[in-house]
Amino acid sequence: MANQYLSIGKIKYTSETGNTTFTAGLSFQRFDGSTTVKVQAIVVIDEGGTESAISDSLFVSTSNFTQATYYTPIMEKTATLIANHKKGTVKVKWRYFDTYTGGTNPKWSPYYYADKTYETVNTVIPPGNPPVSNSTSIYRYYKGGQYSADHFYTQSNVLPNGYVFEFIEFYALTIQKSGSVPIYRYYNPDTGDHFYTAVSSNSTFPSYNFEKIEFYAYPTQVNGTVPVYRYYSPTLGDHFYTTHYSANGYTGGYYLEKIEFYTYEGERD
Repeated sequence: MANQYLSIGKIKYTSETGNTTFTAGLSFQRFDGSTTVKVQAIVVIDEGGTESAISDSLFVSTSNFTQATYYTPIMEKTATLIANHKKGTVKVKWRYFDTYTGGTNPKWSPYYYADKTYETVNTVIPPGNPPVSNSTSIYRYYKGGQYSADHFYTQSNVLPNGYVFEFIEFYALTIQKSGSVPIYRYYNPDTGDHFYTAVSSNSTFPSYNFEKIEFYAYPTQVNGTVPVYRYYSPTLGDHFYTTHYSANGYTGGYYLEKIEFYTYEGERD
């Protein structure tokens, strides 16, 4: 899958390797005595203060520009970023060798030519280890903004457009076993919120459209299952389901509404 640009200055890498190309314009001024300058463009990946560099060379000679003028070639570099929710800053720097003076030690430029923050997302979704027969992974995806958000739970391990994979929140049944009930998936097109409940009619929440039966779970606790708590944020208009209880809710204004159903504990990083 190709790299996707979320917004200016922030990049979401959806490739396994995180390969992406950065373009930098370099500017040189020619002085008396200049012959050839060997320029080495450096892509610096700065993550938590650690820098690593990938280099390439460009030869600038007197034929490229006249004395007291500037030469501004464009250089492209490809950086490989660590996958799976790593954040940092990509910067393009350069250093040069002046062949006129015979220097062999490179001189670093005093500043960076480009500066982009990045966040990598691993598209290889782990299959998980369903604990009982006829059960499957329920993947938790998230899409967030300043004023809205959506937690999306599904059996599909194909990364939905605009979402990031978080982890397997829980395991659930793919067929209706004795004592289990269907969990219906609804969607509010106005807020972008997915809503999961054992209620088969949306008469009590008319803003939501029925989409499908997503999985099966238990209305009361049975051996080997854990409660799945339903939280809601009126600020973000988002329902949030988790097996982890928090009496004080979660960041984003989420408060506890109820235990929605019981199912099998998932896996987290």
